[in-house]
This record gives sequence, structure tokens and C-alpha cells, in this order.
Amino acid sequence: MSTYHIMTINMDGKSSACERRKQMVSNITFTRRPSVIFCQELPGEFKEQIVEECGGDGYSYKCAPESTGSGNHAAVMWKENDFKGDEVKCTDSSIKEILERLKEERPDVDESWVPKRAAMVKLTSEKTRESFLAVSWHGPQQINQKNTLKPKVHKRNVKKHKLKVLHFLIRFLLKVCEKVELSSFIIGGDFNLNTTTFHLTEYEGIWISRYELCTRDKEERGQTFVKYKDTFIVMVKNASDKPPLPVSSVEPLELKNSLLDHVPVVGDLKFLYKEVEKRSIKQDRGKLEQRFQSYIFRKTFVYITVYQQSCDYAQII
Repeated sequence: MSTYHIMTINMDGKSSACERRKQMVSNITFTRRPSVIFCQELPGEFKEQIVEECGGDGYSYKCAPESTGSGNHAAVMWKENDFKGDEVKCTDSSIKEILERLKEERPDVDESWVPKRAAMVKLTSEKTRESFLAVSWHGPQQINQKNTLKPKVHKRNVKKHKLKVLHFLIRFLLKVCEKVELSSFIIGGDFNLNTTTFHLTEYEGIWISRYELCTRDKEERGQTFVKYKDTFIVMVKNASDKPPLPVSSVEPLELKNSLLDHVPVVGDLKFLYKEVEKRSIKQDRGKLEQRFQSYIFRKTFVYITVYQQSCDYAQII
């Protein structure tokens, strides 16, 4: 089993960009040194201010393909020593076709949210060679005429429509996984929804990570603050009680004097070794036994020890 640390972090805040940058780099490099980082609300000089500042850990990154006037909404960062990354672009014709088909099914949801607010990367573990789709998502905060969502949504129905957008995203990612032949995805994001107030039971193999709020988030932070909006959503095809790609030990970082509007959330991503790797061990043992069997035709006595299924036995030929 291989375990990697992961983090989802919204990088916005009311302090200066320089002050936030220092704290974010500190969170990334000195806390759990995560192998995968799901970033939302990126600072203007994201590459120079964040990625290169963490360069000692050898991070690569990909951003959402369509930026807006307020900057990039999402990016995925990963350690090159731990994962090989291949961007999955919403602008590719095959992916755009998926969006268009879903739009026909759900005309009440603006599909343009996805390329603006989702960054997608196929990550392959350098240890186990297993792959999954890593998705950083910044869910819409307000849905009104200003940000051109059609149709116009009444204020009291905003929460309901945000949930529709999330369902649209999940259906889209399920289709994308089929297209790129992946059996799992992980969304790390700021969903701008209290993720404990809804369930995704209609989708097989999807889990929403739960955790205990930290001290800061337990405090009353105004009417606009949404608890549990930062978390991970995991999908594993043909899921069971023990999924092959679990995210565990999810918790918020308990930071003092945080300059960010959000508390970063971290967890452990575990890969279980594939059966093919177990078979390779048996194949190696078989080759070893064949080599020993070459001594059968000798007329001298040879003492041979054969290892089979962790049991040793001696045989005189």
C-alpha cells in the first residue's frame, strides 16, 4: 500500500497577496508536504508566487482552461517524484462534446461553469502505476444575472441551483472517466455548499469526505460563512466497503492567525497494489524454480531450498 498526503486550499483572503503567499507556501512546504494540491481562487502570479516557491519539492501544475476577469478559479499541483501528470482539457473536442450532450439533458444549468472553474489532470502513481482523475473545483458562490447564468435564478433558489451545478459536474466527470478509461476521480474543492447537508447516493461508488471542524470554523463567522464547503469527493467504480482508492484522515489545518478566508483541508490518499504486481511475484518464483530444476539431470546430489508461499522446505535430489 502507498500513501500520499493531499490538500485542498482556497487561496483567497483579505490580507495582501505577499502575506498570503508566504502563509500558503508555509502551509504547503512545512505542514504535510502534500503530493497533490487542489487549489482554488489562485493569486495573480500563481506560477511565480506559489509553484516556484515550492520548487524544492518539484511541483508541476495545470490551471482551469478558461480564466475570467477575477483570475483563475482552479488548479491542480502535484509532486513530479510521486505522480506523472497528463492534463485533460475541457477545450478538447471530445470533452466539449460531452458538455454539449449534457447541456441538452440539463438545459437549466449553464455548462460554461465547468471550463471556467474546473482543472482536470490524469495522475499516475510512480509507485503503483495506478491512475485517477484529479479535479480542482471552485463552485459558484452567487448565481445571479451579474455572472450571466441562464436562466436567471431567484435569490432564495440559489442553494438549490448550486446543487444542480454540482450534479452537472459529477455527471460530466463520470463521462470523462469513461472517455479516458479511468475508474476513479477525486474532487478537491471549495464547493460553496455545506457538503454535510446533502448526499450523492444516486451515484454508485461516490463518497463525500467528512471531518470535525477546527476551532476557527466552529466560531461564528458571519451569515455568509458556509461550513464544510472545503472537502474531497471521491468516486471509485464498482465500489465496495473497502474502496481501492480511499481518502482517509481528512481534517482541517488548525492554523493560528490565518490570513486566508478558508481553512485548508488535508487527507491521506491510499493506493492498494494491483493484482498484476502480485502475479509478477509468482512469475518470478516460477522462474527461480525452473532454474533449480535444471539441476535434476546431474548425477551428483544437490541440496536445494525452494521458497513457496512463504514456507521453506528442503529437498534432496
